[in-house]
Amino acid sequence: EEVEILRMFKHSPYIIHCFGADVSFENNVNLYNLLLEYASGGSLADRLQNCNSLPEVEVKKHTKNVLLGLSCIHNNRIIHYDIKPGNILLVGRDKTAKIADFGLSVTLEQGMNQKQGVIRGTERYMAPESLRET
Repeated sequence: EEVEILRMFKHSPYIIHCFGADVSFENNVNLYNLLLEYASGGSLADRLQNCNSLPEVEVKKHTKNVLLGLSCIHNNRIIHYDIKPGNILLVGRDKTAKIADFGLSVTLEQGMNQKQGVIRGTERYMAPESLRET
C-alpha cells in the first residue's frame, strides 16, 4: 500500500521518491523492501541530534519544504499520520527536506471511516486533540 501512495507523488520534489519494491526471504520471513532515493543528509531528527540548534535560514527552508509536501499530500486526499523529524529526510547536496514513511497513511475516506479508539502515529508528535479523540 505504501508503494501505491508513494507512486502518487513521484513528481513532487518534497516527497521521497520510490523506485519500486522488492520481496526477499530471510530467516523464514518475507521482507518487503522499498527502493527509495538516497537521503545523504539522513533525517531531520539526525540533524537535530548532531547540533544544539539550527540556523534560522535552515529552519525556514525545511519548514517551507515540509509544508509544500503536506499540501501535495492533502490535495491528493491522503492523511500521513506520522509527521515527525525522523520521517523528514534530507536529500541531495542542498539537503532538501522530503517527507517519507507513508506506512501509516490512509486515504481521507479511510480516515473518516476509521473506528474510534484507533490511534495512528507517534504519540509524542500527535496533536492533543488526536490523543483525546476530540
